[in-house]
Amino acid sequence: MSEDRNDSYRSRFLRRGRMTSVGRICGVLLVFWSACCGLCQSAVAQVSVSGTPNAVRVETRQASIDEVLNALHNSFKLQYSATGAVGRVISGTFSGSLSSVVARILDGQNYVVMHGPADTLQVWIVNTNGAAAKPTAAPRPGGPDPVKECKYKGVPIEC
Repeated sequence: MSEDRNDSYRSRFLRRGRMTSVGRICGVLLVFWSACCGLCQSAVAQVSVSGTPNAVRVETRQASIDEVLNALHNSFKLQYSATGAVGRVISGTFSGSLSSVVARILDGQNYVVMHGPADTLQVWIVNTNGAAAKPTAAPRPGGPDPVKECKYKGVPIEC
């Protein structure tokens, strides 16, 4: 009976030492599936926090700033809030005091840090898109801007 199974396998996947189209398709699907599983594994975010508030070590791999701050919140007395989702993804190793590590993680963000009692650190992230706030120009005290007159080679043109 086992010989019948082997003969059935050979007839489906091998013919005279060559793979049939079914065998090729199965091989291609197996390679595709293993490649997809490998890519999915590499996209998983990782955050590792160790040390004390004076000597923190944070290792991140494809983690959002929000995930890193949450890990710091769980390990130390860090409280944070943001006006929106802090979705920028970072990777790397950060070490130093808790406040210096937070400053490097939030590089490019607008934030406020307040040191509280008993090694508590409070962080408010004001602008989560990383763009600097644009200053607005004060109005001129003499009224509206004067009309500009533009000329090119003595001929008036539109400015």
